[in-house]
Amino acid sequence: MEIYIYILIIMVIVNLLKLKPDSKKKISRCIFIILVIVSAIRQNTVGKDTLQFWNFFRQIEIYNESIFSIRTEIGFNLLCKILTYITSEPQILLIATSIFINCMVYRFIEKNSKDTLFSTLLYFTLNHYFSSMNLMRQWIAIAFILLGYEYLKDNKYFKYSFFVLIACLFHMSAVLMFILIPIKKYNKNKNIIMVTITVSILAFILTPVLFNIVVNFSDYEKYLESDYIGSSYISAGMYTLTNFLFFIFGFIIPNKEKLKEKFDLDSIHKMNSWIIAIATIISVMSIRITIFNRLFLYFNFFNIIWIPNSLEILESKINKDRYKIIIIIFTIFYVMTITSMGWTGIYPYLTFWQK
Repeated sequence: MEIYIYILIIMVIVNLLKLKPDSKKKISRCIFIILVIVSAIRQNTVGKDTLQFWNFFRQIEIYNESIFSIRTEIGFNLLCKILTYITSEPQILLIATSIFINCMVYRFIEKNSKDTLFSTLLYFTLNHYFSSMNLMRQWIAIAFILLGYEYLKDNKYFKYSFFVLIACLFHMSAVLMFILIPIKKYNKNKNIIMVTITVSILAFILTPVLFNIVVNFSDYEKYLESDYIGSSYISAGMYTLTNFLFFIFGFIIPNKEKLKEKFDLDSIHKMNSWIIAIATIISVMSIRITIFNRLFLYFNFFNIIWIPNSLEILESKINKDRYKIIIIIFTIFYVMTITSMGWTGIYPYLTFWQK
């Protein structure tokens, strides 16, 4: 557990320093190197699902099972198969995925955040880093979505679609990210807060119906007898409240004229506002059926750029610093609550050579 605290302390300190953008990028790069190493050398007990993926690798390597016979998606099975040609040690899977996922996250932050250091901290304090050490297949899918996002911004929908399809080979839930294409084309945010609240209420009421539709078009039928279809008023409620607060933060805190100017000139920021809105709607659905949290992750992740970019709209440097400190304190409490409840299983932290 200490290693996480040390990393957190370092990130908080550097975020409170007055640094130039280039210096922030260099420090963020160094922090991500540390994050990659910590994730890559972890033992298979770190992360609730890590051992499961470890065993999938061993099934393919030791028992030489066909990549088509393992119950996970073909992309993940193929990745394991390729890695077996490098070494028979399953640790290679943790090393490879840790490098790929975190490098793609850093690339996304560097290209899209107005404050790379703050986004790096939010990646940690909004629990995404710990989630990546648990939900391996879905985070590989997210990494491919982040690659395709750069093409989406330039209206290169075919190339973006290609990366979504690649992501689906690792986690079929990634198919939902095709929704970003009509969002990018529509790109209006009139009455977005009221629309989000209204749709959230309707989605909450219709969640069981929507779940049945998802089951009919996916492999989620396997969860029908699991706890994933139960309600989760504590965890999902916390996710919903947190995401909605960040969502309205981007609309209420900045000056209205500056905000309008930002949306008029920056269509990407406008699109991201809808992404965070969708995250709120899905998190509301997950209150009644927990499995929707898996879909929530794709959209909620964009908070790591939405929050810093919203802060940049503020004219007062003093206000920026105040809100930044408040958000840091709030998100530290947020991640401490999640980890203390053991939802991701990331502690005790052990390296692969420790017993």
